[in-house]
Amino acid sequence: GHQPRILIWEVQSRTLINELKGHKYGVLALLFSPNMKYIVSLGFQHDGYLNVWNWKTGAKVACNKITTKVHTLAFSRNGSFFVTAGLRHVKFWYFDPNGNLPKKPAGQSIQNSAQVLDGRSGILGDLRENNFVDAVCCQKSDHTYFVTSNGLLCMFTEARLMDKWVDLKVKGALSIAVSEQYIVCACTNGIVRLFEPVTLKYIGTLPKPHPLGVDLTLQTGTTYNGSGDPNEIYPDTVSVKLDAETGKLSCIYSDHSFFIWDIKDIKKIGKYRSFLYHCDTIWGVEMIPSRNSTATTTSFPENTFVTYSADSTIRFWNFDNNPISAGGNEPGSSNIKRNIYSKECIKIVYVDPDGTYKSGAAVAAKNDENVEAGIRTLRISPDGKFMASGDRGGNLRVHDLDTFKEITYQEAHDAEILTIEFTNGSLPDSPYLIATASRDRILHVFDIKNNFRLIQTLDDHSSSITAIKFTNDGGRLISCGADKSIIFRSRQNNGGFPCYVTYHNISGRSTVFDMDIDITNKYISTVSGERRLNVFHIDTGKNVRSYKSDTPEEVNAQEGSLIKISLDPGGVHAVTGGSDKSIRLFDFSNGNILGKVLGHSELITGVKFTPDCERVISTSADGCIFVWKVSDELVTKM
Repeated sequence: GHQPRILIWEVQSRTLINELKGHKYGVLALLFSPNMKYIVSLGFQHDGYLNVWNWKTGAKVACNKITTKVHTLAFSRNGSFFVTAGLRHVKFWYFDPNGNLPKKPAGQSIQNSAQVLDGRSGILGDLRENNFVDAVCCQKSDHTYFVTSNGLLCMFTEARLMDKWVDLKVKGALSIAVSEQYIVCACTNGIVRLFEPVTLKYIGTLPKPHPLGVDLTLQTGTTYNGSGDPNEIYPDTVSVKLDAETGKLSCIYSDHSFFIWDIKDIKKIGKYRSFLYHCDTIWGVEMIPSRNSTATTTSFPENTFVTYSADSTIRFWNFDNNPISAGGNEPGSSNIKRNIYSKECIKIVYVDPDGTYKSGAAVAAKNDENVEAGIRTLRISPDGKFMASGDRGGNLRVHDLDTFKEITYQEAHDAEILTIEFTNGSLPDSPYLIATASRDRILHVFDIKNNFRLIQTLDDHSSSITAIKFTNDGGRLISCGADKSIIFRSRQNNGGFPCYVTYHNISGRSTVFDMDIDITNKYISTVSGERRLNVFHIDTGKNVRSYKSDTPEEVNAQEGSLIKISLDPGGVHAVTGGSDKSIRLFDFSNGNILGKVLGHSELITGVKFTPDCERVISTSADGCIFVWKVSDELVTKM
């Protein structure tokens, strides 16, 4: 961004010690020198500056300019030089740490009297056309190792000569790490190769991570076998870091999964931990209904929640430590077993634009920017039987949550579906319906019992519909949208079919982003661009309460609008997510803000209370899921 800064923090006290300004467009790489006195920073290509800072004083000690595209920095073990590597570029930089500053030439001021870094190019020979993507300096000798984008590992001597190189036999390499024992090369397709320092002798290859598109429920063994299937596609290994003392190697893969391998004993390489995450914007979170309420028949453990994302996956998570049953015969036990890849993620459903259960080139093909890919909205039916999801192309899919089979696929809308809602079909004389609404301004109602037949289409909004809600018995259908209106409809039975007729229409001053109905089914709360939380009486449509989202100190700061709202199952509190990336907890009866937390780095796309009220789960466009603990006194109140 504009005028990027380098921030230096004291870890123990979590305080900011210093900030360094000197780059224009962005900072690409940062490194402490081995003696911890200096920091080297490298700017983006258009900025081009390579700076050496004394981070305690904030002074720039030395600098120079690089014009080519550079990817990385590495320091030699004694700090006498550091290297930069990039496209057709390997350069060794020397500076005098004792700071014998050059004499100023007459009539020319050297900026802040920083010395000019002395840079000398590495002698590349036959490999001069290569793209050097990562570099690291040897711990035992003064050698430097590089990996290239076409899959070579090269070694340079201190005299900047290329001494040896090895073909890694992969499509490309992405990252490198080193200890006294190993050189670790991270490559495409999940491959990680180990070599001996200095001799470059091949030692071995790590097990593979999970194949893309893996069905977690089938991977339930106790031992991890990462031998890999030649027909499967694996995520690329993007980055590796090796902790030489413990022998733990951390790998981050291109689908945002994270594995920690234990490579202390080369004969017994094993997986120590692994985590699977979404690799794109998460559009929201839903709870699986808990078993004790009404007649739910869910096969998931308590407090399981679902997130859905632009990476075309729907993921089921459970953080409770109760062991997920092995047998699944005892009453109330779930039939989902722990898998070998992730402790928290218990199931992934892959949804592809053509409706097939995908073998997993989804992430690999993400670069082809498929417009329709990505689950934009999702709901679980109140009885826990069905999961309905809407994608960017306007298609509605309903899955059976017991078998995970897709029961219906309908091209319901012309634009992305923004919201879906179920009625509670288990109540007496309540119809079992599903409603969808989209950016194309249309609202459809489908009858689930009648093979998901379309029974009504409403086009009374003049802009995107952002949220729809049914009252518990399906007697009312309320929708809101970017046309600033909230429309209340009541159900009438028309020739045997339920049909909804408008009885009240409220027009506000700004887009209404989200709504939630309270536990009594008498009130609906809404959040809009006015930075207020409004509560309406459902029968009359009157605005009965309106709460400000700003604490008095913030009013002048003009914080962003509230965009998501969720009421807790007890109806005592409301949690909201705002465009200012903060999550606020309101007392629903008087509008007091009980807490405000920050953590996400992008727009917040969903907030929900867990059924036991003990936690709030938030999702964001940054691809992260945050789980927040609610204080015990508030939990008891709920």
